[in-house]
Amino acid sequence: MITGFTASDFGTLGVEYESTVIDQVTSRPLPLAVLISENAQPLHPRGRITPDLSLPTLEFTSGICTSIDQVRSDLLSAYRAVRPILDEHQAELLGMGLSPSAHSDEFPPVPQARYQEIYASLAWSAEQITTNGIHAHIGMPSLNVALSTSRVLRSLLPLLLALSASSPFRHDKFTGLASTRMALWSAIPRSGPMPHFTDEAEYLSYFMALRTAEAVRQQGDLRWDCRPNSTLGTLEIRIIETVANLDDVMALVALAWCMAVGVEHLEEFVLPHTLSDENRWRAIRYGSNASMIIDTSGNTASLAHYAERVVQALGSTADLLGCAPEIERCIELGWGRAAHQKLTENSGSLPQDSLARAAETFMRVHW
Repeated sequence: MITGFTASDFGTLGVEYESTVIDQVTSRPLPLAVLISENAQPLHPRGRITPDLSLPTLEFTSGICTSIDQVRSDLLSAYRAVRPILDEHQAELLGMGLSPSAHSDEFPPVPQARYQEIYASLAWSAEQITTNGIHAHIGMPSLNVALSTSRVLRSLLPLLLALSASSPFRHDKFTGLASTRMALWSAIPRSGPMPHFTDEAEYLSYFMALRTAEAVRQQGDLRWDCRPNSTLGTLEIRIIETVANLDDVMALVALAWCMAVGVEHLEEFVLPHTLSDENRWRAIRYGSNASMIIDTSGNTASLAHYAERVVQALGSTADLLGCAPEIERCIELGWGRAAHQKLTENSGSLPQDSLARAAETFMRVHW
């Protein structure tokens, strides 16, 4: 139950990074997340190493950070703590939004009450949550500030998805979607863009109505692309897909951070929900090849030019936060030059299953 918003220092940053534990040889998911967590956590002084929903899904969580270098250090520390355990079990981490060849029955739930309840509540839909994302938590002083920030960011979130889209395969087949992960999430209730809430009272009324109706038990049951987290006192941006390259991770996190902190510089990018939701679909379908709607007349821009405009608008914020090189890398992502954006190259000459298996090797996490 939400009894109040735990205020945080504005602009602090925390990051969650999800990946799939896979076999080094076969790339099949391995149910080792609990074992890895139990053995690696004592070696990781800041943040957490935990399973997330299913036994092959491992999550790194940073501590509360005030710089992008701190986030990088925390994630590297987590990876270095788990690397010897992975080697011992002939395992790797897959840095993609969705495993290219795995099936849902290879992702049994973690044997904890919370995760068992999710599977029971969502039924078949829960079996589709075999996906990985990167969540950025930005400290907010109040729920009203978090809500007002999220109202602006709704128009910008498709950019983060298009830049990070890394899940073009499902069951060994090329789906035609850059982000199959987000298409699967559409089967989950209370997912997608967060509804428009005018203020704290309207948001809390909505939550309490769902709670009374026994549709939700806790705030974590609201699985929107971006949501207030009253327990942590943050705005949680959840739309970014997992990618393997650490520099790309930092670029995407830095852009999300700057968006939330420098939201007053983004008013020119705000669109009606109908058009921002169209951009979200374009990000799902085309990823870095998307053309994004930029105004109410329907004019469009390439992802690279759109990313460049947003990065320029956030320049002073990036300078203040000390992450200008990181967000500038997002312009390169806009041109589709990153490893996760080349997963379907040669798709016309290679069988789909061969391409999917190659992606499982290409997108392993080696930091």
